[in-house]
Amino acid sequence: MGRDENGIVWSLGGDPFRCLLPGKPGPDSIVPASVFGHETMSGETDLSTLLQTLSPRLDPEHYVFCSVTGVGYGAFAHLNPRACFREDEGLTLVLTQAHASAEGLSYDGCFQCITLEAHSSLLAVGLTAALSTQLATAGISANIIAGFYHDHVFVPMDDALRAMAVLQAMAEISV
Repeated sequence: MGRDENGIVWSLGGDPFRCLLPGKPGPDSIVPASVFGHETMSGETDLSTLLQTLSPRLDPEHYVFCSVTGVGYGAFAHLNPRACFREDEGLTLVLTQAHASAEGLSYDGCFQCITLEAHSSLLAVGLTAALSTQLATAGISANIIAGFYHDHVFVPMDDALRAMAVLQAMAEISV
């Protein structure tokens, strides 16, 4: 990671993290991401440190996963999705159960989100495997979504407290 003579932040094999200014085509529209307060990828990569500092936090909200077809990302912005992902079969939305029901969207199962407060790097190796292995051993389904700063584990509502206990035990054992 570093900066070039123009102040552009570089990382990951020399690929720049830059932002395009809307409405200004051409090379003048490219500005360093750091101008907007964004730096290059950061976060912890050491698995042992990550496990010691998991700090799981349970969101009391109830979430569902829905799939919609024939629409773009902005079509359901009014529902404030927690996450969305484009798949070949359609757009997957992670929404509150209340929003999905009010919109008449179908879903299977209801989940709670456990956010791991450890600031993990997207380049960290083994965290997802360690989490899913421990939760699977306890018989708990885990749908893990990586954000830029934190990992978010969606578990079935009925298993949320057990999942919290498993994750807290992982952190205690790792110390």
